[in-house]
Amino acid sequence: MISAATTVIVHPLVLLSVTDHASRVSLSARKRCVGVLLGQDNGKSVNVANSFAVPFEEDEYEPKTVFMDDEYIAGMVERCKKGHAP
Repeated sequence: MISAATTVIVHPLVLLSVTDHASRVSLSARKRCVGVLLGQDNGKSVNVANSFAVPFEEDEYEPKTVFMDDEYIAGMVERCKKGHAP
């Protein structure tokens, strides 16, 4: 959990990726966007260094309910970890 005194640093590539995805999906399909932010929590600061979009489906009867593929998300997190391995 992030406290009120936490500093959040968002890398420019993350901002570019999020805005690009939002403009492509939201404006053309008038849908919401869902994604994952990845980074490190260093106690007093959070460093957001990567992100990816998550495909999802909305429940046709209850639009606030969305269905996401947990395996897809876990696989993408693992790929991102491998890309940043020392």
